Amino acid sequence: MSSSATTVSPPHQQPHYRIRPCNDPSDAQQLYPLVQQLAQYQNLSNAVLTSVQTLTRDGFETTPPLFYSAFAEHKNNNQWTPVGFVVSYHAYDTWKGRTLIIEDLFVQEHHRRKGLGRKLFAHCIKLAFQTACAYVEWVVHNSNHRAKQMYISLGAHYPDGGVWDLMRMDAKAIETFMANPL
Repeated sequence: MSSSATTVSPPHQQPHYRIRPCNDPSDAQQLYPLVQQLAQYQNLSNAVLTSVQTLTRDGFETTPPLFYSAFAEHKNNNQWTPVGFVVSYHAYDTWKGRTLIIEDLFVQEHHRRKGLGRKLFAHCIKLAFQTACAYVEWVVHNSNHRAKQMYISLGAHYPDGGVWDLMRMDAKAIETFMANPL
């Protein structure tokens, strides 16, 4: 993805917000607190098992990176500070080909309703377009009606009439399975 930042503000105002791709390993130090804030917002603070080190390794030191990320940044006193983020990664669908999964999209509450969520989402759609993805997919918390409406207004829909349910095995379930593999 391009390393240039996209400024978000009306033309008659000084730019106070921008979207910036995370390209430097030091970005993980600013990304991690936002990941924790998202978990806290979802009442899942204890669920975060990653660290600055794992984010650095997986997003910036692995080739190709295991995920892509971008910040929504706010300018205050001539300093840009991250106030939101998006994390995505490529996956593969044997029926459709390359896909992009949006893992997380979060904007701090004080900075919401300023178009930052849309701009972070657009950043991912551009990445999907540039990398010839068949589709972009993500999960929205069932109580986040405002986000659902935003995504629908941008052209999203529920795939295949909603006949698929998300399933997961966590690390403990994997270990239990491996104790008695088939």
